[in-house]
Amino acid sequence: MPDYVPTREGELLAWTSNLATKLVADPPGYGLDVQAAADYQAVQQAFAAALTVALDPATRSPTNIQKKNTARGASIAETRKLVDIMQAWPGMTNAKRSELGISLRENTYTRATIPSSAPKVSVDSVSGRLFNIALRKDDSTR
Repeated sequence: MPDYVPTREGELLAWTSNLATKLVADPPGYGLDVQAAADYQAVQQAFAAALTVALDPATRSPTNIQKKNTARGASIAETRKLVDIMQAWPGMTNAKRSELGISLRENTYTRATIPSSAPKVSVDSVSGRLFNIALRKDDSTR
């Protein structure tokens, strides 16, 4: 499954800005509390500010680039944390996932077939406390 977090900084900034805007507008609608949405917006804005400073030729320096990289890492970590919470929330739908730009979940599940007979277990050998056992179908000769 492809990663939902953009790799390019400009795309990441736009995507996290959209995510923060939607989360702050309706935190309970995505399974979050108001404080979590506000904290995410603060982390996202810190990344935006650090990126602006690092890209400006007048303020571009190794120190500012390092600050931008640190803020980017914090933004991605916080994004993944909140997305994990939202993905586990029972009210999350594929429509909401789509509007946030996160991975969609398949709603089709396949049940495993029920065996027609109980398994047969036999002990092949014993050596001290080491047992070799065999698990076979009840109707199998192998």
